[in-house]
Amino acid sequence: MRIAALASAIGGVAAAQSLIEAEGLAEVRQAFASPEPATALRCSFELERPKLHYDLQFHTGYSIVIPLSRTAGSEHELTVLLRVTPDGRDPVYLSRTDALPNLPPMKFEGELAGEFVLGEGAYAVDAIVRNGSGPLCSGKWRLQVKRPGGERELPPATPPSYVRENSDRGPAAPMRGGPAIERLTILLHAAAAHPRAAKLEESTVRMLEDSLASLNRRLSAQSVRLVVFNADQHNVLLRKNGFTAADLPQVSSVLERVELARVDYRTLQNRDKGDLLSDLVEKELRDPRPASAVIFLGPRAPSILDPAFQPDPQIVARLRWFYLEYENLVRAADQPFGRRGYGRGTAGPDDPRMGGGGGRGRRGIGADPTAPSDPPNYIERADGIEQLLRRIRGETIPVRTPREFAEAIVRMRSQIPAANRAPEPAASSR
Repeated sequence: MRIAALASAIGGVAAAQSLIEAEGLAEVRQAFASPEPATALRCSFELERPKLHYDLQFHTGYSIVIPLSRTAGSEHELTVLLRVTPDGRDPVYLSRTDALPNLPPMKFEGELAGEFVLGEGAYAVDAIVRNGSGPLCSGKWRLQVKRPGGERELPPATPPSYVRENSDRGPAAPMRGGPAIERLTILLHAAAAHPRAAKLEESTVRMLEDSLASLNRRLSAQSVRLVVFNADQHNVLLRKNGFTAADLPQVSSVLERVELARVDYRTLQNRDKGDLLSDLVEKELRDPRPASAVIFLGPRAPSILDPAFQPDPQIVARLRWFYLEYENLVRAADQPFGRRGYGRGTAGPDDPRMGGGGGRGRRGIGADPTAPSDPPNYIERADGIEQLLRRIRGETIPVRTPREFAEAIVRMRSQIPAANRAPEPAASSR
C-alpha cells in the first residue's frame, strides 16, 4: 500500500535537486558508469514535461514510486542522483537525499519527487535511486524545451542548454529592444486565489514572488517603487522605494504573514478613511517625480471603488496604467509537481486543464469542468481595480498562464516610454 503521509515523509512534495559540488563529482560519475545490479528494485518513473512558470523559467519534475519493504533496516536514507546532459554539451549532476521513517515489515510504497530548471534545448536525463549499500533502481528519459508565444520576444531567463537548481533565480537579464525605463511603480495585491482562504496559498505566494521578480528583471527600470496592499482589509502592508531583487525575501515574509480571516480595529479604521485604491492612485499623481508607468498586479479584487473619485484626466494621462489581473487561480494555480500540486500528469501552460488556450476570454475559459466552482458572489462582485483602470483609461490585461504573463510584459514594454538619454556633447567648431 502507498500512504500519503509516508510518501510526504520521503519527499512526496516536490523539492529542488541540488547541484553536486566538484569534490563529489568523481563518486557520482562512477555511480553512473557502474552497471545496474541484478538485485535492483522495480521502480516506476512518472515525469512532468517542462513547463513555464511565472519566473519565466522552464521547470520540470519527476515522481519515483519505490517499494520500501526491501529498504528497511539500518539504512534510513534514499538518494536520487540525476545526470542531465544537454545535446552537444557536458552533463550536469544533481542530487537529492530524503530520510526514511522507521518502517514495519509490510509492503509499503513510497514516492520520491523532485524539480529542477532547464533552458531551451534538448536533454538526456539519467536517474539512479540508491541507499548506503548502493544503487536500487534507475531510469532514463529525454526532454525538449521550447519557448512559446510572447516568451520568444524576451531574453531567456535561463540560457539555452543550461541546467540550474529550482531555488536559483539566476542572474538579472536586461530587456532587449531599447533603453531602460526611468521610474516604475508596482502595486502588488496580496490576496488569496480562493475567496474563503484564511491565508495566502503557498502556490499564490510563489506566483506573486516569481511575477514580481520577472517584472523587476524584464522591465529594467532605473528606479522601482513597490507597494504591497490588501484591498479587502484596506491596508498597505509594505512600501519600498528603490526596490531591488535583494528585497524579495522581505516581500515573501510579508505575503506569508497575511491573515485574511482576521479583522481587527485597525482594518475597520482604515475602511472609515475611504477607498484604498483611490488613495494609492492619488499618491502616484501627487508624487513630484511621477513614475513612467504604474502596474497593478495580483488576483482579482472584489471590492467597491469610491464613486466620487474623479482624478484630473490631464495628470492621469501623463502616466501609463496597467492591471495584470490574475484569473482562474483556484483551478490553475501554478504549483510544484508532486502531492502538493494538481496531481500527476503532463499538463503544460497551453493545456486547457491549466486555463490556457482559447484566446483572451473572461473568467472560467478553459477551466477544468470537474473542478469545484467558485462561490457565486466571488465571481459576480465587481473587481475594484478593473473599475479603477477603466476610470483612468488604463489597460486591464487578463493573465491565466505564465505564457500570457510573458506576452503582457512584451505588450507593456512597447507602451512605456524609455528613460531620457543624456544630452549629446556639443560638436566641436574645429
